[in-house]
Amino acid sequence: MSEETKREEHLISELHVRNYMLLEFRKLNLHLKRIEHHLERIAIPPATLDYQDPDAVKKATKTISGTRKVSSGQVDQG
Repeated sequence: MSEETKREEHLISELHVRNYMLLEFRKLNLHLKRIEHHLERIAIPPATLDYQDPDAVKKATKTISGTRKVSSGQVDQG
């Protein structure tokens, strides 16, 4: 096998790997978009929340993963 043929095969192989990685990235991106859409659908509208009740605020800011955002913008394990 000539050196040029080996190089061409290596480039083809590298192209296949990159195409596979791109396909996987697109699948993950689509999955992320679905999750974002779901989170938007289940969000509680601010007008329905009683901000005077600390427990209501705490419950409303909980996320599916069990974490919540605190006023400082950091994530607090809830």
